[in-house]
Amino acid sequence: MIVSVLTFIYFGLELIAIGAGAMALFRLLTGSLPNKWAVLFLKCSLVASVTALLVPFQHFTLTQEAAMLSVYGTGAAVLAWRKFHFMGVWKSIFAWCITLVLYLNIVVAFTQAFKRISQFKPMNPTQFDMTFLVTQSVVLAIFVVLGIVAVKRFKHKPTHP
Repeated sequence: MIVSVLTFIYFGLELIAIGAGAMALFRLLTGSLPNKWAVLFLKCSLVASVTALLVPFQHFTLTQEAAMLSVYGTGAAVLAWRKFHFMGVWKSIFAWCITLVLYLNIVVAFTQAFKRISQFKPMNPTQFDMTFLVTQSVVLAIFVVLGIVAVKRFKHKPTHP
């Protein structure tokens, strides 16, 4: 019962985080500070990641790995913004962290959807399936390019934290 409740909370927060993260990344790509979107994104991502880590497990899964990386990325983004006020390299760290955490949220959401939603279960790829590896590589490449563009555009715009 508790696992079902945690999973439901996790999915809801993850979907909100992905939507807010997409808007935050879009704002970074235009060179502006994504104030409200970034706050919503970072809060929802952090709570969703912590919720994913609370689910009992027998072995360490992709979801827990991504959740831990997401917590670290969220922490670095918050430090860059609130502690260091985007001084020096911290603007670039913020943009990279937003991109990384959004990527992790999307990967985990799709992985969990294939495991938990009955209509997707027959299509559930293994982590060593060639289609899965190619798709992951393409999505990763897209996010690397988005991250590079976000860093370049956000780095050169004045921000007022």
